[in-house]
Amino acid sequence: MLTTRRNYNHPTTFLFDDLFGDLLALETPKIKSSGDVYVRDLGDAHEISVAAPGLKKEDFKVNLEGTTLSVSYERNKEDLRFLSKKSFSKSWQVSKGLTEKDIAAKYDAGVLVLTVKKPESEIVKAHTIEVQ
Repeated sequence: MLTTRRNYNHPTTFLFDDLFGDLLALETPKIKSSGDVYVRDLGDAHEISVAAPGLKKEDFKVNLEGTTLSVSYERNKEDLRFLSKKSFSKSWQVSKGLTEKDIAAKYDAGVLVLTVKKPESEIVKAHTIEVQ
């Protein structure tokens, strides 16, 4: 589902959204969003994208413990005047028997992309039905 953001600075925003919001709402069933995390079903795998600009690939921790896949990062930035701290953590339940060989991770252009293969038993195959 796509997330809709309102522009609260414009006086007609609420009127327009209330009248036409449902007509303009687009739904994409194969994409789920949670903040800056997007999960897509690719058929034979799931693709998890985490938007995290300004980080390095070394800042991420990707762990698989049993059936729990976790992604996290923590960044401390010091400046002459202040110290800022940014952290993120998200976990997903994955299929039993999944190993680290079934997961690929790549960080490019501010987005961490994890590709998690599905077991053969979870891959939905299309079948053609003959019409008589």
